[in-house]
Amino acid sequence: MIKFLNSGILSSFQDKGRLRKKKFGVSKSGCLDPFSFELANKLLGNYHNEPCIETLGGVSCVFLEESIVSITGPLEIFSVNDNYIYQTNSSIKINSGDRLDIPLSNKGNIFYISVSGGFKINKIMDSYSYHQPSTITNDLKISNGDLIKLNRNRNLGNDLFISDNTFFENKIFNDKKIKIIYNEDINIKEFKKKFEKKEFIISDQISRQGIRLKGEPIDFFKDQNEISSEVSAGTVQLPPDGLPIILLNDSQTTGGYKKIGSIPRFQLSKI
Repeated sequence: MIKFLNSGILSSFQDKGRLRKKKFGVSKSGCLDPFSFELANKLLGNYHNEPCIETLGGVSCVFLEESIVSITGPLEIFSVNDNYIYQTNSSIKINSGDRLDIPLSNKGNIFYISVSGGFKINKIMDSYSYHQPSTITNDLKISNGDLIKLNRNRNLGNDLFISDNTFFENKIFNDKKIKIIYNEDINIKEFKKKFEKKEFIISDQISRQGIRLKGEPIDFFKDQNEISSEVSAGTVQLPPDGLPIILLNDSQTTGGYKKIGSIPRFQLSKI
């Protein structure tokens, strides 16, 4: 069992999301960083879709029984009992009574916590994923004081494993531009040229539903009369104010703003 002293920011259980539910208006939800999610389970030999705890950091918890735990995400550190410092993207043995702390990061946003054998929790609508905008999945949100049970079928070996961070450095933590696949109806060369020359940064208006960017507005598509159509994680919308929105996993299933394209799925971890 684990007791959360500080649940951190936006901490919740996530798997790969709810499949085949969008036709009912249900968001897919699921892990925001699929690469780090899968790595957390791979380090422990877990099933690839075993639910993990997703957090932006600031987490402090005490293990009330021994376990093997993995922490993945930004190229950062985490600590055990305030003394032992470990590199993220590794797995270690935790003893009963040990305290685990994961700080906030300046090198990325999303951490994942996995334990050998997984957590003992219940599915909601065929998934272990918390959906932020609704209250239906509140049992999958992590709060201060929560006690989380662990499954018994777990490996309690004592080897420390640290993964090779070359992939992160080359594919995620680099200065390469985020690509966009334009929708077929966005064939205005002037728009593409202007859009790709602009620089945007992530605003403080961010949630599991989407990321609102800030910068110099794009003077296009001010007069919109769009018919609502399907949207998904990675969809880039351009509202009349000219500031793009990148939709994430808990977004609505249809949207009425101008859709200019999508971020390729493999780059969502970089986002």
